[in-house]
Amino acid sequence: MSNRKLSILMAWSALFAILLGACRFGPNPEPNPDITEGVEQGEFRIEATSVVRQLEEAGIFRDFTKRTGIPVRLDYYGDVDLLLKVEDYSQNAQENVDAMWLGSPIWAPGRLLQDKTSIMRTYIVMGVDPSVADQLGWEAGSTITTGDVIKAINDDRLKLAIPSASQDDAGANFLFAVIASISERPFTTIEDLQTDSMQDNLKTIFSAVSGSASDAGKLRDRFVEDQISDNPQLNGFILPESMAISANLSLEEAGKTPMRIFYLEDAVGVQDFPLGWISGISEEKQNQFAQLVDYLRSDEVQAKIQSEGYFRTGILGMEVPNPDSSVFNPDWGIITDKNFVPATLPKDDVIKAALNLYQIAIKKPSETAYCLDYSPSMYGSGEEQRNAAMQLLLDQSSASTYLLQTGPADVTYVLPFSNQVLDTALVDGNDPEQLLALYDWLLGSFAGSGTNIYGCAIEALDAINASGRTDTLPAIILLTDGRHNTGQRFRELERFYQENGLMVPIFSIMLGEANQEDLEPIAKLTKGLICDGRAGIESLVRCFKEFRGSN
Repeated sequence: MSNRKLSILMAWSALFAILLGACRFGPNPEPNPDITEGVEQGEFRIEATSVVRQLEEAGIFRDFTKRTGIPVRLDYYGDVDLLLKVEDYSQNAQENVDAMWLGSPIWAPGRLLQDKTSIMRTYIVMGVDPSVADQLGWEAGSTITTGDVIKAINDDRLKLAIPSASQDDAGANFLFAVIASISERPFTTIEDLQTDSMQDNLKTIFSAVSGSASDAGKLRDRFVEDQISDNPQLNGFILPESMAISANLSLEEAGKTPMRIFYLEDAVGVQDFPLGWISGISEEKQNQFAQLVDYLRSDEVQAKIQSEGYFRTGILGMEVPNPDSSVFNPDWGIITDKNFVPATLPKDDVIKAALNLYQIAIKKPSETAYCLDYSPSMYGSGEEQRNAAMQLLLDQSSASTYLLQTGPADVTYVLPFSNQVLDTALVDGNDPEQLLALYDWLLGSFAGSGTNIYGCAIEALDAINASGRTDTLPAIILLTDGRHNTGQRFRELERFYQENGLMVPIFSIMLGEANQEDLEPIAKLTKGLICDGRAGIESLVRCFKEFRGSN
């Protein structure tokens, strides 16, 4: 690798090549672990973007099975995961999936998917606390512009939750719509992305991000949790309109104030969720697909998708005739009698360049501390999994395959620990040689005894707190078998966290002979998550995409 940092332009070209070659060089992430296990005879198997889960929760697929006798299996993935799968299936025969349901056509280039049909649609909207909106002069039922948002951010009025544009279609659609608004050309080019004006405006917009997630569904849940907590940190979000409605209903149910919804009239993002069958499936499966589409497009089911899934339906346009005001609530600012003109999506090469630009130059920098378990109980599989995980992150050629690469303003701490923290190291920025040298250092010998998870978490929190950075999204990631047996206790971690007023999520990746009992209180205290990384590189990718999508 070169001794100098990779330029953004080189990174764009590399990303394009990497994404197109991902089917040859990298494994596909595994599905979410909460999907239905097992395979039923004759079932129709769909790999879907996570937003489709709202339809499953509404019972729509259960009713289809009752009517037709055709079981439907849905496995949920992030949008970048689906892009990698599309590219893999385009090159290699597949046996375990019949159809794909995507957030947008941008994730389905080529001819792999046949008979792509839009089932429902939703705008990408901004939700803002009504008291903040009043201060800004943003009235319910009015529209706003990108310029209004930039001014509000410059005035330090907005603290937003936005899904990761490099992992989620709603986040990506918002990014592309804003780029189209800022661009001086009707069709954005790679050269447009390189202008100072473009990058400065994008950095301003994403500097308002105070919370993120790897997909819109998780972001909705975290925003609601934040609002019902004793100390909310957020006052707005970017979400699909369907999830904004869902979030507001949850806030009302919890006795909290719903957000006021706004449409950016010069930066309109739309998700239209195309469903298509995969080339090569049998005629029987194609017939099942046709039955499913006919069912989903029926007047009865379209009405249910609208009223219980909160999506816009209908053959033409985005207007909602005779809207249910308890769902498309005008008091929240929901507009149903107007068609907004969506931003024109750029070509594939510009899309890939924009996603990479977001990851390494536009999004708020990450400040991430990794607590790495080197205790004797990790010997064997745990040690191998830990090393594979850190190679995935620190080797930028691997990390970029999944849009997990480190940015030039990111900070990476590593704390190998056993009965105590055994050493510490820090890399400021994304020099590929420094990151690989850090990985080589981690392959060395760190002698210790016992497992002091809480002690390492405290030291990692202290390092982030002492840095004084206010322009980052901080997080701690524990890679451990979870078998805490010495040193500090949880109450000491809890006291340190609360006394310092910290808002740093601590995520845990279970490795080796894992036990999550000691990890659960950490996740609850810090609004973190626990992920099982023991099923090979695919599971590690899923965990890191989940966690790094949040910071």
